[in-house]
Amino acid sequence: MGDADQEHVLCIIRDMTNAETQSKFVLNLQASLTCQELIEEVAKRLGYEAGSFLLNYEKPEDGGTVEVSLHVSLFVTLFACACILILIGYL
Repeated sequence: MGDADQEHVLCIIRDMTNAETQSKFVLNLQASLTCQELIEEVAKRLGYEAGSFLLNYEKPEDGGTVEVSLHVSLFVTLFACACILILIGYL
């Protein structure tokens, strides 16, 4: 199966380390990538060390937001992580 035939996950990344700039970019990644690989890709894009920042999934809910750390599931695929979040009501 080629790359075009594989499931993808669209990730909108916002760097909130600097409140003034809050740079934002979009990654369209294969769903088979792990959360660790997502963290490494974000680190590469932003010029950070992979272990030097937290990457959270943020979902609007009931007038606020729910944050889920992706660091607790480093070796889970993005597809599996999305399925787990759906199952526990985060998506």
